[in-house]
Formats: sequence, structure tokens, C-alpha cells
Amino acid sequence: MAKSQYQPARNLQLSDAQEVHYNKEYKKADKAFKRHQKQMNDQ
Repeated sequence: MAKSQYQPARNLQLSDAQEVHYNKEYKKADKAFKRHQKQMNDQ
């Protein structure tokens, strides 16, 4: 399984704080998605 990596939108300048915030949100969504996939596979 390929490891997902956060990719910021192109041509978008983010401050460090915003970058950290978006990265955290992405990781949360990614974990939830993977958990959902696992539940679907377990059925």
C-alpha cells in the first residue's frame, strides 16, 4: 500500500502555522479513510 503524503496545493503560499494545520487535518482525514477502508474489507 502506497504511503499517502500531504501535497499542498500548487501555487499556494502558506505560512508555517497554516501548513501545520492543513497537514494535521489531512492526516486526520487520511486515518479516518483508512479505518473506513479496513472496516469495509473486514466485512
